[in-house]
Amino acid sequence: MLCLVAAVWMWRVACARAAAATAIVMSVLSLGATLVIGKNDTGITLPWTKLAEYPLVESVLETRFALGAVPALALMLVLATDRTFRNGLRPLPAFWIAGLALALVPLIPTPLVTVDKSPTPRFFADGDWQNYVDDGSVVTVPLPRPEDARPLRWQMDADMGFTLAAGYFVGPSDQEEKVAKYGAVDRPTALLLGSVYDSGTVPEITADQRSQAAQDMSFWEADVVVLPPSKNTVALRSTVTELLDVQPQYTGGVWVWDVRSLVQ
Repeated sequence: MLCLVAAVWMWRVACARAAAATAIVMSVLSLGATLVIGKNDTGITLPWTKLAEYPLVESVLETRFALGAVPALALMLVLATDRTFRNGLRPLPAFWIAGLALALVPLIPTPLVTVDKSPTPRFFADGDWQNYVDDGSVVTVPLPRPEDARPLRWQMDADMGFTLAAGYFVGPSDQEEKVAKYGAVDRPTALLLGSVYDSGTVPEITADQRSQAAQDMSFWEADVVVLPPSKNTVALRSTVTELLDVQPQYTGGVWVWDVRSLVQ
């Protein structure tokens, strides 16, 4: 609101108009392809929809444009503050400083909400994984996702001693469209396990899904599949057992499927 007042008040100043225009453009671009209010997508199309179709631009994180709006907004406030103290009207500087102080209230440090870090399963922390991994990879259930990257921390706690399926990656998600994304390309089995993790429902496993799981295990060059403690553990354990047709073992605080004999 204070920036809006400054923009209207300083509109005759070319520098202020340029700063206001820059702030508006950067702010609109930072909103992304559609207008989201709270957590609700209104479906209203924004300019980024068209810009994102161009090479290189489509890989940009649109929220970063908000950083470009900050100095422009600051410039407007500086210009308005300078005029406030130059016009000689005594009450005005006091009111303006009060407004600036109120605008800065949200920046006052507040206690940060913290959560306890879940411990690394003993299977990884104690080195039990070495009994199951030769030259292949560890496949966690579910596989690492941007919203749950704990397996990457477990890999670090194991001194990066094993390869992790679907580990950290930023790049194209599709061979044809080459759209950038966080995380590895989603394999069908990874999507299936992610769905079970979210829903807690065990699907009816088909022969095609078993065949696909075998292909995905080969793609990942898997040596072992590991299910750590998580939500919907029972549903995930049943699903993986049905997919692999291998009975799991419980060791080191996790469920383990040794798939070395399945992956050629």
